[in-house]
Amino acid sequence: ELTSFLLTSAFSGSHVPLHLDDVDKDEKLKNGINSVFFINASGGEDSGGLTLSSSSFWKDVFFEPTILQNSVLFYKIGHNNFHGFKPIQKGKFRLMIAVQFLPKI
Repeated sequence: ELTSFLLTSAFSGSHVPLHLDDVDKDEKLKNGINSVFFINASGGEDSGGLTLSSSSFWKDVFFEPTILQNSVLFYKIGHNNFHGFKPIQKGKFRLMIAVQFLPKI
């Protein structure tokens, strides 16, 4: 079921450290889906694309989206998909909608 809907904007210097959300730590919510709709952005590396990593260390990143206009990223909740983004480069920006679907419990 749809449990969260969030519109965010980010600009130069904005960042989110790699982390797991609380729902990622709840076994009953495993296999929920996070959906990130990139509406408009500068694009390229360090533009606020939600980066996925196997840990909280940037050296373990396995995906960083760089096409951030009219694109979407889906990933499963509860599978150690750490996520965040490095500081956005000067002069860049990102607008996105995040939608979360969780199993009914």
